[in-house]
Amino acid sequence: ELMNANDTSEQVLALVPPELHKYLTVHPRNATGNSTERYAAKNVSDILRAIYRINEAQTIYNEDIFGPVQNDTIIIAIQGKMIRVNSYDARAHRHKKPTP
Repeated sequence: ELMNANDTSEQVLALVPPELHKYLTVHPRNATGNSTERYAAKNVSDILRAIYRINEAQTIYNEDIFGPVQNDTIIIAIQGKMIRVNSYDARAHRHKKPTP
């Protein structure tokens, strides 16, 4: 887990830029079912190392369609069971211009 069970919402939100808070809901006891490795991180540097390790293990699919991922690339992850709807959402977001 990246969070300690005793962490408060305020502690978790302190790790995220304030302008993104409106998009977040904190679920402290929520753990992904896909993870094969759990992290008992207690501080920011441990969390950052865990994020780096997990990111390095990821595979980027559809790079030929959406282009290469750079450090400043915005990625929107949509999780769901209806593949048709998800692919429509991905195409719609691909052509949407960023808001200032």
